Amino acid sequence: MRYGEKKGQVTLYIIIALAIILVLIIFLVYPRVNLPGSGSADATPEEYLRSCIGQEIPLIMEDITSQGGSMQPQGFIVYNNTKISYLCYTAEYYKTCVVQQPNLIGQVEREISRELQPIATSCVKSFAEEYESRGYKISYGNTNVNASLALNSIKITLNLPMTVTKDFSRTYKSIDLEYKSGIYEILSLATSIIDFESTYGDSETTLYMRYYPNIKIEKVKLSDGSKIYSISDVVSKDRFVFASRSLAWPAGYGLE
Repeated sequence: MRYGEKKGQVTLYIIIALAIILVLIIFLVYPRVNLPGSGSADATPEEYLRSCIGQEIPLIMEDITSQGGSMQPQGFIVYNNTKISYLCYTAEYYKTCVVQQPNLIGQVEREISRELQPIATSCVKSFAEEYESRGYKISYGNTNVNASLALNSIKITLNLPMTVTKDFSRTYKSIDLEYKSGIYEILSLATSIIDFESTYGDSETTLYMRYYPNIKIEKVKLSDGSKIYSISDVVSKDRFVFASRSLAWPAGYGLE
């Protein structure tokens, strides 16, 4: 064999060896585990928690948004067997309502965080058990959940001190998760409607739908002067329902 050919073979072997080492490093630095019930054969820690927590988010959001932004409404009206929070209210006639929740988006964020707290804790525990069953050593502290709403998404930050050890060590301080949602835009529109209710006693919903073609707004007026608003996104299917009582008139007023 010629010298040039031998040199070429040695170079090839070095390239192959470096490629194998690189693959091993990737698998060691980014550990992966089998995720029960997922379509993928394996998943990163972030993927595991995103899947575990994500299964519960639609149910939580439905409960919160169908009741005016609260899991346990305080000032509410019962409509179609559901407690719906008054976001603007006055018990008097002829007067405009007083805003009951000045920071609606912040309120919903707090409700999401509170409801996800035990779920996230349970998911982290399951995650640790899954890793440990594969020979990893897991140490972690308390999980704190912080939810924030943004345009087209719900962002979840898990403040999670955790270390994964097995022939290597990787430490997490927090894990960021994100889910698609159109609720931010809907809550922004609800806030605008509430402002009109408190200022003028009513709102013109057709104007909103003219500027936001994917938005549908329904308003039902009840006999006691209350109004039930339902704002939905026909594309994302997100929906928010709330109540208002503003500039109400006594029953029979104006009738001869």
